[in-house]
Amino acid sequence: MRLRGSLSNPPTGFDDLSRTANLPNRTAEGPPVEASNRQGCRQLRKLTPHELESLITEYQDGATARDLAAKYGIHRMTVTRHIQRSGHQTRPVRSFEGDQLQQLIADYRAGNSTNALGRKYGVAGSTVSRTLRQHGIGLR
Repeated sequence: MRLRGSLSNPPTGFDDLSRTANLPNRTAEGPPVEASNRQGCRQLRKLTPHELESLITEYQDGATARDLAAKYGIHRMTVTRHIQRSGHQTRPVRSFEGDQLQQLIADYRAGNSTNALGRKYGVAGSTVSRTLRQHGIGLR
């Protein structure tokens, strides 16, 4: 009895692919690329219970999520999720009030960019932009 024939699936490129699977990765035009040189791959990092406890303590003592992310080699949102899972509240996004808000507006009207003002006040330029828009200041 013949098992292969007209009713069998035709051969595909998979056979060729499976034979070459053991070859090193190659770029379109160049030599083999080592896995450690690839861009965009992030090593997953799981915090130990001691590191997690330290992270929460440091956050409660005033460290920013961004600083803690850099220190522990994790993403900023991972820091906030750890804080929230532990039952603690995250701090609200920084806002400007009173004299500091008036100084921010004056600095912007004097010609400073939102990024420059962000560096001056220790926030992102987008925080400055959002604050200015919320207070009716048109961006240039």
